[in-house]
Amino acid sequence: MLNYRFILFLILLWPFALLSQNVVVSGVVKDKSSKKPLAFVNILSKSGYGTTTDIDGKFTLGLRKKECCLNLTYVGYGTLDYLINYQTDKQKIFLSPKSYQLEEVKIYPGINPAHRIIDSVIANRDRNNPEKLKAFTYTSYDKMIVTVDAVSLRLSDTAQLDSTTRKLRAFLEKSDIFIMETVTERKYKSPGLNQETVLATKVSGFKNPMMAMMISQIQSTS
Repeated sequence: MLNYRFILFLILLWPFALLSQNVVVSGVVKDKSSKKPLAFVNILSKSGYGTTTDIDGKFTLGLRKKECCLNLTYVGYGTLDYLINYQTDKQKIFLSPKSYQLEEVKIYPGINPAHRIIDSVIANRDRNNPEKLKAFTYTSYDKMIVTVDAVSLRLSDTAQLDSTTRKLRAFLEKSDIFIMETVTERKYKSPGLNQETVLATKVSGFKNPMMAMMISQIQSTS
């Protein structure tokens, strides 16, 4: 008995449902230029009923009564107030792409960070002069190398050299003839008091005077 009452209730309610939403507007939304359908366009009636287009640009919107127009919005397109044509079952709506006027943007090259650091060092050279301090101390390492100009050696005719000189030349092309290394400690106290102490020194290379004389005859050193 309860089921019959529920069915009767639905039958009585159905006409009111039809009256509450008795206008259906359907159609398709496309790009005005390319005529391609536009998906997910927002559609809103004046009374607040709304929907969106599907992947094919189609839509169906139920209204309680006839309304004059629909408001359509879509990203990248101009807003459109479309006047509903009730003489057709399918509305054909076209949206126009919206153009944006961008202001001119000028991009200028920046300053090289390395140049900025160098310029700052030069500008503050006097202020950072260590001799303007009351006192300082540091340890330095120096290395002096004396070698033969290999470029000039290649110009000589190796066929005319004797075996001893040829061996010497081959050795000089691979090695330096003189190396001196020094570790020095410097102490400074204002005004103008300096003390330098050699902590260590090392000399390597040719120490025989005759060998050094032979080298000087073959090639000048630097």
